[in-house]
Amino acid sequence: MFDDAGGDTFEEKNQMRSSELSQNLRAQIASIGETVRTEFALLPELVLNWKQSPQSWSILECIEHLNFYCRYYNPRLRKAIDLARTKNVPVVPHQPLWLGKKFISMMHPDNNKKQKTFKRMNPSGSSLDKSVLEKFLAYQSDLDAIVGDAASVDLNSTFVPVEFLRLLKMNAGDALMFVVVHEQRHIRQAKNVLAIVPTQETHLIV
Repeated sequence: MFDDAGGDTFEEKNQMRSSELSQNLRAQIASIGETVRTEFALLPELVLNWKQSPQSWSILECIEHLNFYCRYYNPRLRKAIDLARTKNVPVVPHQPLWLGKKFISMMHPDNNKKQKTFKRMNPSGSSLDKSVLEKFLAYQSDLDAIVGDAASVDLNSTFVPVEFLRLLKMNAGDALMFVVVHEQRHIRQAKNVLAIVPTQETHLIV
């Protein structure tokens, strides 16, 4: 659905059963976790904290930015899914709404347009170590459980406030997709950072 390798895109498949969406998102979450474990976790902290310029982000800053989002969205996603389980409504295919489509498109990893990061979500200048990766993987485990529970509920029936403008709300299905594409966007950013470290600071790779 969102994988760089291809397959159905968000635009091509606007409606999807909750179980199908859940399965798809769990596969993406697993892929993200595998990337962190195999490509980032084994690197020395000197590499993980390397940045091309003072204004750019290091690998750890990319992941810490995602941790900020996980702290906000995971509990709210859990609340929305638990609430949906209590509703006596038929489980119909998820129907993306205009707002959700807009935010998902903005954060899709294939969208190369830079997006403004609010100060409270900007990790630049932080003192970071490998615990950032451990926290992220723990958040991913929580997210996987939330998405698993989403397989049997109506994802149109409950809503999640958008972090940077909480008067706006996405339905639960849109919010789940938004969180995953946002993670994919910054995992790609972190991989791009790693790709240029050997050419500029080869002595850091050990």
